[in-house]
Amino acid sequence: MADTSAGFTCNSCGSRNVVLMTKWRYVFFMSSLPLVTAVLLGFLFHSVFYLFTPGIILMNIILAGKKAPVKICKDCKQMEYRARPDLSHN
Repeated sequence: MADTSAGFTCNSCGSRNVVLMTKWRYVFFMSSLPLVTAVLLGFLFHSVFYLFTPGIILMNIILAGKKAPVKICKDCKQMEYRARPDLSHN
């Protein structure tokens, strides 16, 4: 994941030990397993499964646009979507 980000605090526990996941990292993590599965199914069974790969990528780009950036607290494992910097704790 991304480096620990300054200016971000956890809303649940108040910790500054948080990680920020960007849009493209979110797309990569959410697309990896489905893409590997589609390629393996295409290789093992039928090539029609290769047609799922553009849909998987496009769907995850759209979802990442709605959810990213994701803020994850390393202490309490709280996740917050559409995270913005907390400017009140400078």
